[in-house]
Amino acid sequence: MDLPNINQLELDGKRVLLRVDFNVPFFKIDRIPTEADISDDFRIRAVVPTIKLIIEKGGIPIILSHLGRPKGKRDVALSLLPIGGRLSHLLGKDVIFTEDCVGERVERLCSDLKKGDVVLLENLRFHQGEESNNAGFAKELAVLGEVYINEAFGDAHRAHASIVGIPKLLPHAAGPLMTREIEAVGRLKDNPERPLVAVMGGSKISTKIDFLERFLPWVDHLLLGGALASTLIKAQGYNIGKSFTEESMLERVSKFDFKSPKVHIPVDFIVAKEASSDAKTEVRSLDGIQDDESIFDIGPETRKMFAEIIGQSKTVFWNGPMGMHEISIFARGTEMTAEAVALSEGFNVVGGGDTTVIIERLYLDHYIDFISTGGGAMLEFLCGESLPGIEALRN
Repeated sequence: MDLPNINQLELDGKRVLLRVDFNVPFFKIDRIPTEADISDDFRIRAVVPTIKLIIEKGGIPIILSHLGRPKGKRDVALSLLPIGGRLSHLLGKDVIFTEDCVGERVERLCSDLKKGDVVLLENLRFHQGEESNNAGFAKELAVLGEVYINEAFGDAHRAHASIVGIPKLLPHAAGPLMTREIEAVGRLKDNPERPLVAVMGGSKISTKIDFLERFLPWVDHLLLGGALASTLIKAQGYNIGKSFTEESMLERVSKFDFKSPKVHIPVDFIVAKEASSDAKTEVRSLDGIQDDESIFDIGPETRKMFAEIIGQSKTVFWNGPMGMHEISIFARGTEMTAEAVALSEGFNVVGGGDTTVIIERLYLDHYIDFISTGGGAMLEFLCGESLPGIEALRN
């Protein structure tokens, strides 16, 4: 895909608006979060080389991102301040943090910046104009910089002001990370070696059923696990006990082509009566789950089946855990899937927040050809959707 790149922009002495995706997870706490509460900083680390490159080229990075869903209102629990602290440590230098992302004070601060400075603006979504793609809000952001670089592949499917509005107003380019994301996912989409295996897990079928249906003609094997598989299984008429399921999706899911030889659902499960680290677990077959039990992981036969299919692949794509991996006794299915993907000899791509956390926790990142920072954006791109953020850079 032919997009303008960072080397085509003159950065020396210029204020560079750098759109990133710092929508990182935090540990669950009942107080205002701090830097120590960031549970995974992969998305922050991913853009550090770009920030350093801009500085090397004489540019002054002014970093823009959102965090969570504050619905257009200031929410101290969703401030980017803790992320600024983590970024300072990763860069080895102070990062200037602004208490807002627009306004006269921010404009004055940005106009007085000098080479070597790095600025992180406050959460873009504290303003309704971000998600509504308000032209006035885009202009308020654009006046802070002189050029624009987008490294937020994970947000490229969102037509928001900082994604599609600013490129209309400033010279712009895709950053190195964005370019690599597009190339890796594009290779997966356009010219995969076969057999091609897609492994899909996670909690909600509602966010993925459209993708599953569109993946089916494209893949050679579709492996399904996690809580989303529970809804699929219930839609087939099986008893899943007290397992999490999206009741509102059962009718929609029942139309999915379960009988396709490409589709592989779990044949056994790890179940328990409660989600705790000291719960008593049992292995149950597909038709053996009791009314008072819940599915928390795929079982040993399913793990073996999935590993064998992944091992025979020439291309594999994985998005979403196979169970409640946060609790160690329910993590083995996800861990074995991660190991199988890492050991596969073909081209492998991993995406989605939980999935990248697992890969790094197991120190398998060096065995993965590409770890995407995108979740929904990656799935849409794989399905051939036109992403607003990419189109904005192209135009």
